[in-house]
Amino acid sequence: MEHTNIPEEAKNNPQENPENPIKNPISTESPKETKTTQGAKRNIEKKKYQKLKVWCKHNLIQTIVAFVTILTLLAYILVSIHQNRLTREALVRADSANYYTRQSLELTKDADSLAKQALKRSTVSDSMNQVFYERDTLSRDRNTKREMRAYIAIESFQVDTITDDFIQYHINLVNTGKTPANNVISWSVIKPDGTGVYNNEILDVENSVSASSSTTHGNGLKFKIIFASPIFIKKDVLVAVKSGVVDLYIFGIIKYYDVFGEQHRTRFCYLCNIGRKSYSTYEKYNDGN
Repeated sequence: MEHTNIPEEAKNNPQENPENPIKNPISTESPKETKTTQGAKRNIEKKKYQKLKVWCKHNLIQTIVAFVTILTLLAYILVSIHQNRLTREALVRADSANYYTRQSLELTKDADSLAKQALKRSTVSDSMNQVFYERDTLSRDRNTKREMRAYIAIESFQVDTITDDFIQYHINLVNTGKTPANNVISWSVIKPDGTGVYNNEILDVENSVSASSSTTHGNGLKFKIIFASPIFIKKDVLVAVKSGVVDLYIFGIIKYYDVFGEQHRTRFCYLCNIGRKSYSTYEKYNDGN
């Protein structure tokens, strides 16, 4: 028996192996079986196609759903970004509005402070104007009163009679003002020569005046006030007075009211030498207000 050496490649490849019976197979199937087998294969292929079609359809739906989901998510992200941007812009505008509101409040406070200061200045100004007005009014009133009031002035003084126990003298007066002098009253004191007349003695006279003999004298009218009283002087001093060796101080006060209801006074003080009939005004207490 002859043996043929068959290469390894031929052994592994049945188509090239001459000893392989599969190389030209001889079909043993009948035509009927062949048709049945082909129909089954077609059914199998059809089922595979249907399955593949269903799978593709299912995958397409899932793909569409995923795509829509992605688009929705993307739209949501875009909307969120836009909304965040709008929110940030709104916050910026709100901060700006708050800033301007604070500025407006500060300006309002400043305006209120300025208004209060202006009101205070206005109040002070009004008060000062009121004070100035009152002062001006008082000044005008004083000037009017000074111009219109009564003024009693002394024209002359004279001793009429002097005895051992009595003395009489008179004063000639005139109302130089433009209105009457009302309730004119007077009082006087006699003092022998000494060291002079003192302020406390004048004050005693002013406080001793009574209204028991008050009179009214019109403006521009001259009138006389006569004083008569007992004399309380030692006889030797009185003799010296009559002879002119010793002088007498005669002083007193005249009080009156003007038409405005204000009281005024005129004071007099004379150094009298009876022997020489000399009557000179003393250095003080001859004045009026």
